Amino acid sequence: MSDEPTRFWRPSRRTLLAGAAASLAAPAILSRRADAAERVVVSTWGGDYARLLDQNVVQPLLKPKGIEVIVDANDEPPRIARMFAQRRLPRGATDVDCLQGVSAYQVNKAGLVETLDATKVPNLAHVEPNLRTTYMAPHIWSPQVLAYNPERVKEPPTSFADLLDPKYKGRVG
Repeated sequence: MSDEPTRFWRPSRRTLLAGAAASLAAPAILSRRADAAERVVVSTWGGDYARLLDQNVVQPLLKPKGIEVIVDANDEPPRIARMFAQRRLPRGATDVDCLQGVSAYQVNKAGLVETLDATKVPNLAHVEPNLRTTYMAPHIWSPQVLAYNPERVKEPPTSFADLLDPKYKGRVG
């Protein structure tokens, strides 16, 4: 981080997490930041995830509005540790922290995130009802399913517990 003084609007230290951070919060950010170029620090995964975020959110939605997005790419545990370490500061180093659902629940229980305000994040209305919470705006989800090749598995598993059966040892990925 630079020692340069902050000259732009940034949310409080208890900023919204958002798996959805950029995608769902973008309209709220845009409505508050229309006057001048701004910068938002998003702490998230790197690689393909960061590329998709850049291609589908940053470039088409935020860049045209003059909002610079700084991607702080790292693993989830360091992001969470930083949130805990910075909780007593007037503001943290990031504006948005992307986390998985379980981690989002944990940091919410620890009091590290703000309660979502649908008037400030209007696209929350588009979140699937069964995925809505008061503390995160999910933008992707990954269902976990059992898949098998019926030519190789004659007796298919019917639950995740079945995968612990010794007959599947060395055959489960």
